[in-house]
Amino acid sequence: AASMALAFASSLPVGADILLNIPDYPECMMVKFALLSGLMSAGAQVYNLCGANDRGVAKYAMRQFHMDGAITASLKGSHITFAFWGAGGTAASKDICRNMKKTMANGEFHRTPLDKVKPPINVSDIAEYYLKDVVATTNYKRLNFSVGVCTDSHALRVILQKISSSLGIVFLFTNDPEMMPELVTKSQLDFGVIVSERGHFGLMDDTGSIVNADQFYSLVSLIVMSAVSHASVYVPQHISEMVNTVARSCGGSIVRQKEQDIEDRLLTLDNAASRLQAALCFDSVKCIVRICEFLYLNNCTLSHVLSLFPQLHKINRDLDCPPEKLGRVMRRLLNEYDESKTAVDLTEGVKVYNDNGWVLVMPDGNNRNLHVMAESGHPDYACEMAEEFCAKLNKLIKK
Repeated sequence: AASMALAFASSLPVGADILLNIPDYPECMMVKFALLSGLMSAGAQVYNLCGANDRGVAKYAMRQFHMDGAITASLKGSHITFAFWGAGGTAASKDICRNMKKTMANGEFHRTPLDKVKPPINVSDIAEYYLKDVVATTNYKRLNFSVGVCTDSHALRVILQKISSSLGIVFLFTNDPEMMPELVTKSQLDFGVIVSERGHFGLMDDTGSIVNADQFYSLVSLIVMSAVSHASVYVPQHISEMVNTVARSCGGSIVRQKEQDIEDRLLTLDNAASRLQAALCFDSVKCIVRICEFLYLNNCTLSHVLSLFPQLHKINRDLDCPPEKLGRVMRRLLNEYDESKTAVDLTEGVKVYNDNGWVLVMPDGNNRNLHVMAESGHPDYACEMAEEFCAKLNKLIKK
């Protein structure tokens, strides 16, 4: 851990300001001290975030203090997962990651003289400023909603309990995801949120049904475009065309982007629409508040809003593909459609449009499988397109 932190600091400017956001469990504190020593030995100014350990609070702190980078950690069982961020709360760039790997391999760390080592600065009250920011940017102070939250994070529970007293949102908590549908329906809650150890979250509507990715981005598009005229919303390639229907009805536009680049893009743009989408997509606390505000303004339930979105049919398939063949298969697939002049989008993978819908072929994150996704207004067409592409890809894999 010390070597990893030293490599990270060595990949940033000398004397960089770096935020350290680690849970206060004993096993995490052990690792925190190792990280701290690595960062300090490289001459970094370390800001130690105390008593918060929430993704939204950490990003808020990074922007407030104009940090050059951050290290966060999440604990699950006996495993600790680290995340590295660049300036402003964006994900650490590929250059930073490459430099870290190279530095750890060759041991060429940046070392600072002992008399230049900077003591860490404890940041203990940033959560209060974050809460004030959430409340100040909410137009209605008594929302009178009830929300179920599944989380193991004590820090998140504390933050939401303080939000409750400020905005009139009642929260019921559980740490068992399987209990969420029963909690939402039996307690007649307005919706539910499941937050993972790493801060990622998913929604559940008032009927206890999981809100899938297509519905979620359609909801985000509707909220953003209702609040900001002619707004652009950024969505991954694999998201349903239903978001385009929402955009046309609201006078906005949809921009397809690599999924891992969306948050960085929103932070870079820093306009009213991008800030609202970033809150909805990447900050569980602000997402809850913004959804409550939207439902309050429109006097409706979340399940009613979701029922308004067009019903399209999507088929998902996975194919085994040896890593050494992956690039060749994708190139041959692309060449085939280049020659036919078919509408193709290469934002992420190969996405082919036709009169019935679209098919997207993309490698998974570990480059072991090929994902095939097909969407159409009719389930038979979607299934037919998926099977057609799977057969085509299997032939290319076998060559």
